[in-house]
Amino acid sequence: MMIRSGNGVWEVRCDRCDHGLRTGIGDRTAAARAAQINGWAFTELTLCPGCATTAYHDAHR
Repeated sequence: MMIRSGNGVWEVRCDRCDHGLRTGIGDRTAAARAAQINGWAFTELTLCPGCATTAYHDAHR
């Protein structure tokens, strides 16, 4: 999930674990793209790189 942080930037939170990524970007779309570049996955869930890798391998067994 993406939430607006108190200081005007976006924070991405993993829906499966407690990982988060705070961006220094005020635009939601640009923040989502920055998170994707850093390995975050946005599907039905927002997944950190570790959870995204696990989900990929679970789906392709």
